[in-house]
Amino acid sequence: MKLRIATFLAWLLTAWPAVPRSVEVLEVHPSSQKPLITVLKDGAPQQSATLTVFANNGKQRLTLTTDSRGMAKLPHLHSGIYRIAASTSPTLRVDLYLQIAAVHQQKPSEFTMELRVQPPPPPTFEGKLEAAEKAPIEVFTRAFSGTVRDPSGAFISRASIAVYRHRAGNTAHPLKTMTDHQGRFYSDLAGGSYTAVIQSPGFETRILTFEISSDAAQKELNVKLDVGAITEDVPIAEGNSSH
Repeated sequence: MKLRIATFLAWLLTAWPAVPRSVEVLEVHPSSQKPLITVLKDGAPQQSATLTVFANNGKQRLTLTTDSRGMAKLPHLHSGIYRIAASTSPTLRVDLYLQIAAVHQQKPSEFTMELRVQPPPPPTFEGKLEAAEKAPIEVFTRAFSGTVRDPSGAFISRASIAVYRHRAGNTAHPLKTMTDHQGRFYSDLAGGSYTAVIQSPGFETRILTFEISSDAAQKELNVKLDVGAITEDVPIAEGNSSH
């Protein structure tokens, strides 16, 4: 019986098609408290390079700047894994992962980070909102109302809509609303310029700008969402509801 099982497993391993997998392996370096980090480019120390320290949960903890020798010393941190991001521009950067020890050592650890040219990081949601404010207004209308549909023209019910007033300086508290069962939405907004962020599971996020004015003709905003994944993490839950 054991021989039959072994024979079957051997056949299964050879007959089952291989599935290609891509796994990113991150090298984490053990480190003392208050490590000393030197940032280089082509072997030369980089003064005023930015060092941003991220906790293991992705939250930014602090930012440092290198001195004339290209060096910076991290302060005391709780033990754990940290990502150190060094950069002198959006495209010239490098990451270092450290496992910070709980106890101090007489001689702190030393690390060298060699900057490399890399593709620019994707824009943040806040950056996209800022760019939308600077872009030309897409729609001039008297009231914020319209429909949300899929590519076939079918209505999308319960689509989430977050509305940000331009130059309000607060992206954490948008006005929020949702489409009804017929894919319609309406919010009573004061005059001014706004950016709307429309989302629904299974569809790509849509960002559009509009202006409310009593002098404008009433124009329905007919928004089409393309099939795909939600591309923005919008803090809609923190806003004020409006239907």
